[in-house]
Amino acid sequence: YGFDTGFVRFAKGWPDLRKEDLGLLWEHLVLNELLSLPGLGPIHCWRDKGGREVDFVLPRGRGQADAVECKWSASSFDASGLRAFRQAHPEGKNFVVLPGPILAGRRGDSHIRFVDLKGLMEALGK
Repeated sequence: YGFDTGFVRFAKGWPDLRKEDLGLLWEHLVLNELLSLPGLGPIHCWRDKGGREVDFVLPRGRGQADAVECKWSASSFDASGLRAFRQAHPEGKNFVVLPGPILAGRRGDSHIRFVDLKGLMEALGK
């Protein structure tokens, strides 16, 4: 991860910002903000052998971890990674971080809270 999205663009040779670049840059920005929270603890990512993944996993104590997915748009969200993660680690909160307004919803058996970046920081109690 790079912590300066302008540098990430430069390093990848992206002279112009393309629509397909927005999700990757958004993920970098969210990670940068998470790292700025004092006392948050380690930030992990998760991927299973089938390629399903969760962008960020925030351990919260004995057997609990919050899962954070970063999406540029709600329509690009696929809950399969969160479902697989919650099968292995059932305790914790699920967040999808969007650059837009806060929404709430359910996808499958997992409660997923759709938040903007400010809403994520507030939900994490920082």
